[in-house]
Amino acid sequence: MLIQSFLFFILGVATTSWLFVLLSPLIWRKAVHFAHKDVCAQLPLSLTEIQANHDFICAQHAVELAKNQQKYESLQKKYAHQKIHLSQVIEQLYRLYLPAQNTSPKESIAIKQNIVNTNTFTGKQNDA
Repeated sequence: MLIQSFLFFILGVATTSWLFVLLSPLIWRKAVHFAHKDVCAQLPLSLTEIQANHDFICAQHAVELAKNQQKYESLQKKYAHQKIHLSQVIEQLYRLYLPAQNTSPKESIAIKQNIVNTNTFTGKQNDA
């Protein structure tokens, strides 16, 4: 009985394999047909569609380029303002720590107080 069950199992596997070998070309042709159909649907069919896609990509690039140009210009302005502010602070520090020899002590004290008053932080402050 065991041998008969084993032989029926082998017969079933062989039959299934044989049917798969017979039907696989049909399934393969259908898969190739659907893949070809999908690729053809994604590709532009005419020259005007290709030119329209090219123009769209060029327009996107131009918009990104304009945005980046504006960011670059704003960063240049910010850098220039920061550089000017830095040079002013350096100049004030030189005046503070290296006072001119022609100034009197009262004038140097007035300059120091002026520097302290002008260097207050005007940005947002945390009240924590």
